[in-house]
Amino acid sequence: FCTLLQRAQKMGAEGLGLVVGGGIACGLYTMPMKYSKLQWENIWFLYAVWGMLIFPWVLATASVSDLKEVYEHSDGWAIAGAVSFGAMWGGGSTLFGLAVDAVGNSLAFTIILGLTSALGSVIPLLVFHTHKAIEREGILNFVALVVVLAGICLTSYAAKLREIDRAERKLDEDSQEEKRADFVSDDDEEEPLVTDGDVPKKVDMKTGLMICVASGVLSPCLNIALVVGKDIKDQAEDRGAPESLSSNAIWAIAVGGGSVCNLLWCTYKMYCNNTFAMFGKNATGKDVFREITIAALMGLLWFGGTSAYGSGSSIMGDLGTVLGWPIFIDGMILTANVTGVLFGEWSGTSKKTKQVMGASIFILSCAVVVIGIA
Repeated sequence: FCTLLQRAQKMGAEGLGLVVGGGIACGLYTMPMKYSKLQWENIWFLYAVWGMLIFPWVLATASVSDLKEVYEHSDGWAIAGAVSFGAMWGGGSTLFGLAVDAVGNSLAFTIILGLTSALGSVIPLLVFHTHKAIEREGILNFVALVVVLAGICLTSYAAKLREIDRAERKLDEDSQEEKRADFVSDDDEEEPLVTDGDVPKKVDMKTGLMICVASGVLSPCLNIALVVGKDIKDQAEDRGAPESLSSNAIWAIAVGGGSVCNLLWCTYKMYCNNTFAMFGKNATGKDVFREITIAALMGLLWFGGTSAYGSGSSIMGDLGTVLGWPIFIDGMILTANVTGVLFGEWSGTSKKTKQVMGASIFILSCAVVVIGIA
């Protein structure tokens, strides 16, 4: 990570600062969810409205003059590509939210962003720079992809160990409670050590890991949208938009396209789970304004961080999306894991489990560094 920072610093300290700050902000954006009393589909719906519709269009309108004219004069394929890849990213974003809810902040960020970092560099290389695939940078990107897969396998193993540790801890607690109950009462009726409620937990973890992989495959599409929409950025700059803010014209339509999948899925889940009423004050037990504020903070952290990455990569020059991307992703991984530890996602686990997780983070960080070198 430090090697990447040194290389990026030569390309513009201001751009580097924006990329790093963007990674930290995006690594924090799911944390406010822990304070919401709403169901996942309710709070994610509100977040999508703020982070994928309101903030992107407000910022694009404020930073790019004659935004309508920019789109009218942009290449049709650039607009279609940005919206299409944004829509595919939207599917990955929906799965991202489900993964965080299923496996926790640190595991979800580590697996998904590890894949996103590698594929976000490999896919543009194969599609837009095919001749470089067999050259040094191409080979290093493929090596990084293999390292990422190894890191994901190790992370999955750490997740399995965490579930085993928690199951053993649950059994010990149940055993102690049973002994105390036997001491107080002569009742011979026994409580089962493993309840039906414990079974879905294991299923959720397995399913959660699969969701993480699926999200990691789709999430790089946002970076691809930034690449294919370059003509939109150029049109914005021709009309006076600063280089550091011109990419906001791409983000608005790309992220807007991604919002469709998020909003439709959340609406479907609210219908199936009958949780529309949870938006009401009486149903949540909290003020509606509080829940909207939490969702707005999530949207601000995510889109603010994403926009900072777009601005920083523009300042860094032609290699901004190549060199800035792994720095941005690595900043998110490190931030998410630090907050995961601070909020007790790995509490009650054995020393071995924590060592395995630490090793997986190190391996994934090494892969990101290899991508940057490439």
